[in-house]
Amino acid sequence: MKKLIPFFLLTASVAILLAFAAQPTSAQGAGKLAIFADMALFSGNNQPRNCFTLNRYKVGEPVGFRVTVIDGTTGMPAADAEVVVHLTYAGKTEDVPARYRGAGRGNLTANLWSAKWIVPAGTPTGIIGVKVTAKDKSGRTAEYTPFPNTASHLTIVTE
Repeated sequence: MKKLIPFFLLTASVAILLAFAAQPTSAQGAGKLAIFADMALFSGNNQPRNCFTLNRYKVGEPVGFRVTVIDGTTGMPAADAEVVVHLTYAGKTEDVPARYRGAGRGNLTANLWSAKWIVPAGTPTGIIGVKVTAKDKSGRTAEYTPFPNTASHLTIVTE
């Protein structure tokens, strides 16, 4: 009997741990939207550097934002979400709406939102603040900002 007590304790401990692991937590994003984004050069199809991930752009170059929004309840893309890229520079904020690309066609990736911003003449050199927001039909929201290392942020350069 004494040999069975450790076995029962171990079995009960494992069962309790499994029960807790099966419960969704807020950290797992149950019921929330999750948003992922990156930047790439949107120079056009058949251009040698099209869709290269970059963070340094010159005036006149097309900055592309690729965004994915996931419904934390289903794990599927939140296709009804409205996505906007907010760019802050020179004391103003410019909003660039993103388009949902749906099931994908041609060389487009499925379930992706994209937005394109051509760096306007007169844009000062330096870091541009970037924030991406999403809101679905249920009113749930999500926000993406680049991680704090400014070396990876959208930067306007002269050369």
